Amino acid sequence: QKITAQDPMLAMWKAEEESYEAQKTMAKKMSYPMIGIGLEYMINKKKDMANVSNMNASTDNMNGMNMVMPMIKISLPLFRKKYKAQIKEAELMKQSAQLNYTNETDRLQSQYLSVIQRAEDAIRKIKLYNKQVEILQTTLQLLYHEYATGQSSMTDILDTEKELINYKLKKAEMLGTYNIIVAEYDKLTAKNDYMNIKRN
Repeated sequence: QKITAQDPMLAMWKAEEESYEAQKTMAKKMSYPMIGIGLEYMINKKKDMANVSNMNASTDNMNGMNMVMPMIKISLPLFRKKYKAQIKEAELMKQSAQLNYTNETDRLQSQYLSVIQRAEDAIRKIKLYNKQVEILQTTLQLLYHEYATGQSSMTDILDTEKELINYKLKKAEMLGTYNIIVAEYDKLTAKNDYMNIKRN
């Protein structure tokens, strides 16, 4: 829905959730043993066989040959408990961000439903006041005619006019209330509305 898709607070809680998930993943990786594989290249200078004793035929054949040796390195994490604590902390912070996201979504949905309900109620009342105004205007015309023929009194006319003015005022007030509700709805659904706040 538009109000949840564009709300800056929801975007913030979502970003926090993703950040804590990344921290959790990193802490997990740091808690694993690290294995490194590589090659070591050794340069051997040829030795003078006349000056070297105890060398057999195979050693003589390797004299002066460079060597490539595979190397495997394993590093065990020294602070495994520390990484486990970091994983737990990141998971709890992620859950907190998820809870805040859910609470903010519920708050926005509740606020949205309240605005819609109040708008529908205002429209219903405006229609009712319109109907009453029409009835009283028709009644007033009849009273004017009856007064001319002596069938009604000025008091009847004044009372009806007073009632007509009262309903017109109620209609005007409700139109004002409806416009305020519409403005509230526009603010609720406006994209990045927080960027439009005036700063002193």
